[in-house]
Amino acid sequence: MCRILDISQSEFFARPGRPACRRQQRDMVHLAHIRTVFALSNGTCGSPRIITT
Repeated sequence: MCRILDISQSEFFARPGRPACRRQQRDMVHLAHIRTVFALSNGTCGSPRIITT
């Protein structure tokens, strides 16, 4: 079934509604910061500028 869905076994058996792990939480915070910087730059900052901001 995992091959058909192209997902890992851990994804297949993951509990719905399970809280995100620390890495996922950290990634979500980083993504929020990146989106904020991108929005504040009116979409003109690319990844090199955003990473160093």
